[in-house]
Amino acid sequence: MLDAHACMVPRDPRIAAIADALRRYLESHPNASDSLEGVMRWWLASERVEAPQAMVRSALAHLVEDEVVEVRVLSDGTRVYLAGARARFSRP
Repeated sequence: MLDAHACMVPRDPRIAAIADALRRYLESHPNASDSLEGVMRWWLASERVEAPQAMVRSALAHLVEDEVVEVRVLSDGTRVYLAGARARFSRP
């Protein structure tokens, strides 16, 4: 399970729900990494969540701030999202 220690909850409940879905996805796919478009297409779709790009971007920004998600910028400027320092997963 992802470590929720010291994580702040977004004020907008819709963004909080998106952030929760992203946490669940990373819990199941700890090695995932994707662009914003990939996050929307694969991560959220697998969690059966549809959301506007702006809200997904806000949820990701919140998770980056909480160090649950890390963002890396590729040489072409593409931002790639992956599990961050506070994303700890339980192993069976």
